[in-house]
Amino acid sequence: MLLNVLRNVVDNLLANSSIRSVNIGLNDVEVVKDVSAIDKPKELEKPSKVFITGSADASSVTIKVVGNEVALACGVVSGFNILVYPEVSKSLLEVPFIGVLVGDEYPGITNKYVMLGIKYVEDLYLPNDALAHDIRISIESLMIEKALHHLPQNSLLIVDGPIYYLTHQPNINSLWNEELVRLNEYRVDKLRRLYRYNSILPVNVVKRVRNSYYITSTISKNITDLEYVERLVNELGSGSRPFRTSLYECSLSVGPKRYFTYVVIPRSRIYSSYSIFRVELLKEVYDDLPYELIDSIVSYIAYEAWGYGLSLPYKLYIADTYSKRLVHSMSDMLMKLIISKKVLIPYEVLENV
Repeated sequence: MLLNVLRNVVDNLLANSSIRSVNIGLNDVEVVKDVSAIDKPKELEKPSKVFITGSADASSVTIKVVGNEVALACGVVSGFNILVYPEVSKSLLEVPFIGVLVGDEYPGITNKYVMLGIKYVEDLYLPNDALAHDIRISIESLMIEKALHHLPQNSLLIVDGPIYYLTHQPNINSLWNEELVRLNEYRVDKLRRLYRYNSILPVNVVKRVRNSYYITSTISKNITDLEYVERLVNELGSGSRPFRTSLYECSLSVGPKRYFTYVVIPRSRIYSSYSIFRVELLKEVYDDLPYELIDSIVSYIAYEAWGYGLSLPYKLYIADTYSKRLVHSMSDMLMKLIISKKVLIPYEVLENV
């Protein structure tokens, strides 16, 4: 099934190679700052409570050929076992996992915004990598839904990425802005249903915050969140155990009210190295749970990373690694098909093959 889908992609590329997108970065973010601290920074104690955890993640990659663009994505749920989308052995495709800028639609392949149903090529201000973000965020929501059947009640589902993506470009008249709002609304609805109707606690984790599109200056007006956390590390030291910043209540002009904190994981006492990730909770989750339980959840996630010598929680590490390997395997397969069909490829793309 997968090979047939990829062959359809290559046929699209052969037939369509003349239209280009406008290059606009996706990380130009404007956010209204409305944040208040609930407590103070603290070193995290080893949690006494044990949680059953799972994770949902998706990865994407973009391949650009002359006059066209392809985005591939795949999703993974890591729980008691591994669930993958798309499944090679199944022909049923619930959402697209491949986006093409120009070309025809086939099962699993779309040339349109997933939520709006408008062709990518009709967006005159289509941002760079919008296809990949569109496909990946859609698959992430699907994996959140699929996690219901793979985790028991009262377990934690660690979801990759923020609760609400903030890559808006208010000064650019791009359809991507409206598409992202729809994707976010659908994503938040899935997270809420996960909690309300299935008693699974969704915990969002933004990993690798140094390179993230989705971390904005919400704590301080004068410095970025990352700079704030790094100054805090300099003051307190990276220590021998994980610690977190204050827990913050966040009421931005877009998205639901939520709570967040940054977790610092010591990596090496010799070199004083550390990693940082951000933990987010929906307001309704925070309101329903005792503060002590929230603290235990954050501690458990932190120690799940630190205990394995990882920069992110263990189950999320599995899902992240698995999804990246899958999407790169798909892209390698697609590139070989593209080269065999003699589709024109920029030299920079070939360098990365």
